[in-house]
Formats: sequence, C-alpha cells, structure tokens
Amino acid sequence: AGMWPSPAPAGRLHFSSLPEYTTTMRGLVLEQMNLALWELARRAHAMLGAGRSAPQLRGAGVPFYARAELTVHRKRSGGQFGRGRGSGGRQRGGRSGDDYDGDSDCDGDDGDGGDGTLLFLTLPRGPREAGSSFSLDDLWVLLPPAAGAADAVDSAAAPLFVRSMWHGPNSDGKIGVELAGGGSARALPSSARYYHALRGPNAGDTLATLAVLDSLALPRSPPLLRFLLGPRSAPPEPPLRSATPVASLLVQAVDKS
Repeated sequence: AGMWPSPAPAGRLHFSSLPEYTTTMRGLVLEQMNLALWELARRAHAMLGAGRSAPQLRGAGVPFYARAELTVHRKRSGGQFGRGRGSGGRQRGGRSGDDYDGDSDCDGDDGDGGDGTLLFLTLPRGPREAGSSFSLDDLWVLLPPAAGAADAVDSAAAPLFVRSMWHGPNSDGKIGVELAGGGSARALPSSARYYHALRGPNAGDTLATLAVLDSLALPRSPPLLRFLLGPRSAPPEPPLRSATPVASLLVQAVDKS
C-alpha cells in the first residue's frame, strides 16, 4: 500500500468576479495551445538542424512544407477579387491575376475576413500528406525562410499565424486561410511571399472556447454564473414550520427529543 504516493488533493479555484474568471480561463486555454505548438516546433527544429528534408519531416509526423506561397487577393471596385495589386498580367507560377474564379473549392467561407481580402496558402508541388490529415481550423505557423538555404528558417523573423478556412488543399495545393487572432490581411504585402509552413494542431475547440468566454462578458451573462464562480457553499436549511396543528406537534416532539 505504501508503494504509490497518495494523490495530492485537487485545488479549487475561486474567482471574485467574472472578468477575473474569463481572463484566467483565456490564459489557460491559450497556454495549452502554446505548449502544443512549442512541442511541434521543438521537433521540427531538431530535425531541420540534423539536416533532414521537408519530406523526411512529414514522414516522421512533423507536417512541415518548405517554401509555401502566401498570396493576397484584394477585392476590386466591381466586386471581383484579383491577385496581388490586381494587375491582369501573368503572375509568378503561371497563374492569371484574376484566377480566383469561385470554383467548388472556393465556395462558402473561403477566408474573406470582412475587409475585402482573401488569403491563400499554396503548398509546394510534390507528395503531400493524405487529405484526411487536413481539417477546417488547422493552425498554420508560417516561418520566413533563411537566405541561401533550402529548408532553413530565419530565426530572427517573427512567424505568421493563419488558420485554415477549408477542409484541406485543392488539387493545386491551395488552401483558403485567414489570419489567426482576427487581424486584417490588408496589412500584408500585396506581392506573393514564400514561407516555410508548419501545420500545427487544430484550433477549432480552442477558438470555440475563446468565443464562449468572450460571450460571458456580454451585459446579459448566464444568471447562475456568479454562483458557480464563487466558493461552494449552501445556506442553512430553514426550520420546519407549518400552520397545521399536526406539523406543530411534530416540531414540538422533535425539539423535546
């Protein structure tokens, strides 16, 4: 019986206010995502430092893609989207400046953040992961490549975080994405940029949890929430009282005993 240490009693958190609760829970949820990203980045950094290539990383379960292309499509005055600055000439990779044609892969929620821009992440040609590996709300970490190296990452540059708005890439390797955290894509350069792309954990549950926490700050929060946040306590039971003679006799008998 003495071989195993007895488990420590679970701590119980008490919150004095709703803002304290939402702030604490948001921090815990985001820290869980940060830990998952840190572990994935640690594995990718170790394998890249050992000279492993991008296909070798994917074969080992690290979904890393070298030199993925991020393009910005801005809405023109006529309501159509054009690539880059909207020039109609041929762009890098042989694609037309207005090649966004609203095909089946672009139907529905395709990454328009409400500011008249669409973001697309195009994975490099060649073998990719199975389609079942991708899903809606996948979190992608985009890392600027280092100069003069095929798969090396510029460690001094800040990464860019986007989430997938599609269930997976189309036949061309294109995925509709949006900036994670609700930022505006208008701040991104109009010209196509290349990044090393690391597919992180799915952020669907995390984003849903954060949305619920944000909704708790509305003026009409759930009526029982203030009781659930405080210490667990119960009011004393009221004494048994009744206007009927029989109940009065029972109370007297209990008091005498």
